[in-house]
Amino acid sequence: MQVHKLLLALGAGAIVSTGASAAIVSATVADVSSEFGPLDDLQDAIRTVDGSGLDDSDPNPLNWTHGNGFPDGGGAGLAWHSDGVESPADVFITYDLGGVFDLNAVLVWNFNNAFSGGPETGRGFNQYDLLVSSDNVNFTQIVTDGNLLEASGTDAETAQVINVAGNANGVRYVRIEADSNFGTAGPWTGLSEVRFDVVPEPGSLALLALGGLTLLRRRR
Repeated sequence: MQVHKLLLALGAGAIVSTGASAAIVSATVADVSSEFGPLDDLQDAIRTVDGSGLDDSDPNPLNWTHGNGFPDGGGAGLAWHSDGVESPADVFITYDLGGVFDLNAVLVWNFNNAFSGGPETGRGFNQYDLLVSSDNVNFTQIVTDGNLLEASGTDAETAQVINVAGNANGVRYVRIEADSNFGTAGPWTGLSEVRFDVVPEPGSLALLALGGLTLLRRRR
């Protein structure tokens, strides 16, 4: 699990973490409605958590940017989208945070790929619902008919922040369900990258600290 301590002051539009133990975590994919797999798994759901295309070198996560992958590979290895068979309204992805947390916010880099014919940002999530669970069985919907902005298609897309502080405590699983995409690039629907701003419950603090130490060792 990737862990980044937040170095942010609370302000308009800022991530809501203020506690000393708050952190940005990278989850794993627990479930997904479908994936576009023919291109050697290049557009599978793992692309939303593996950091491909993400520049997270800035200490402020709100300044992290995601590339469009053009012209190398047309961005195909930088994002996930559905198989193009199911309706956008049936597309979903579920994340496992790897422990129980109080969830403050979800950072989303919407589908940002550009291909030889131009940007295909219309595949991004438009209207969506957000659900949370402690057991991946019983989910509570905490955002209904939310809206994400269409990505810019540039090589420096910044995150959109879904603030859920106070409404998502004791959470391990987070599901994002699409209600629609932007309707300009067919039925394919997906995301580029997703991260989670959390405050761990006491039982998860030791695991979180261990993950942070591991990350620091890798970066040295």
